Amino acid sequence: MAAHLRGSAWITATEVASGLTGLGRVSVASTPSTAAILYARTVSHTNGVSTTTRLFKSEYTSGVWTSSVPITPEEPESSSPEAFYAVDGTLRVVFLRAGHLVLLNPQTGEERIGPVIDDGSFKLSVAADGSLTVIFSQSRTGQYDLFYAMFDAASETWGEPRHLTHDVAIESSPSLVYLSSDQLFAGFARTEPCGK
Repeated sequence: MAAHLRGSAWITATEVASGLTGLGRVSVASTPSTAAILYARTVSHTNGVSTTTRLFKSEYTSGVWTSSVPITPEEPESSSPEAFYAVDGTLRVVFLRAGHLVLLNPQTGEERIGPVIDDGSFKLSVAADGSLTVIFSQSRTGQYDLFYAMFDAASETWGEPRHLTHDVAIESSPSLVYLSSDQLFAGFARTEPCGK
């Protein structure tokens, strides 16, 4: 289902897709004239024996939702979509495939493979120049710390993950936003170990 607020009133919810089972993470992105819903879904593999997780999208233009279509192949599995519209107005999605962050242009199929992370609940923020920062919680030393990875729009490359926090506390549930092209703000939960 999808609904949107126009002025001070919610427009009646519209069914975008029905009968979905195996639904995973859902992400929404918009511009002033269009919107998109992307989601991960576990579906039957074409071999009829196993299941696989793929990404699907539906776009809203001229007051109508398009039919949902797959945007990733059956193998390897894809999950955890985060959708956004790039500076040029094209839909993009960052997701996980075989543990790697992937930036995909669903219209062209063009991909930029990023670093390996083990947290499907990552969050991203997009800078005015189209660069991205992804933040996530990961255990590398037996405790959970926050890491971030950046995608440089000018060179179209991902950087390696870097520690944001490195202490005995457990950091989780991160989120972030660009304040300007060279300033990010990150929020997260911190749990101190027992006895501290």
